[in-house]
Amino acid sequence: MTASLDLRQNTVDMSLAIQTLMSQGELIPMRHLAALSPYITRRIKKYGDYVVNLHNIPQPGKTHLIY
Repeated sequence: MTASLDLRQNTVDMSLAIQTLMSQGELIPMRHLAALSPYITRRIKKYGDYVVNLHNIPQPGKTHLIY
């Protein structure tokens, strides 16, 4: 479950960062977006010590990005 939550949060964070860059006029090639992955495979503690902050709920993601 923790891995799923990390994946969801990473997806939200990446989407917000991409949307911010695009709103500032940055052009992001599709090949760069295709290479991104919200699943971190290095330096992750799959079963480590995680603190869950239920007061900091992530914003809902958009259903699609506008290019």
